Amino acid sequence: MRSKFESSKRYVPTSLFVNFFGYVTFCLIQFFLSPPAPVISFLISALLMLPISFLINRKWVFRSREVARLQFIKFSGTYSGAIASGALILTVLNAVLPNPYLAQLTSTLLVGGTTFIIHSFWTFESRN
Repeated sequence: MRSKFESSKRYVPTSLFVNFFGYVTFCLIQFFLSPPAPVISFLISALLMLPISFLINRKWVFRSREVARLQFIKFSGTYSGAIASGALILTVLNAVLPNPYLAQLTSTLLVGGTTFIIHSFWTFESRN
């Protein structure tokens, strides 16, 4: 059985990398496409990051050897919940913070820890 502590040590730098890459994607979309709401930039960047995040988490963070298809379905469900939570938090923060970049950064930080816990105990749970 893999260690949750070991996974969490790998998750922190991986999460920082993936979320940084997603945040840069959000910023580029927001800056160059200027959608009517920052949530649109967030949704596009989150969907682009889905397969990248899955592969990195599966191979490096959780070092899973279970059936990839089932894990991708579980990961996508959790990720979709994180996207919905992130969109809701971003919408609320954007009403309070006039800076969409700061609102998105704050939203990302709030959703990240919960997502790890769900992935750790459900998405990539070991059957051993």
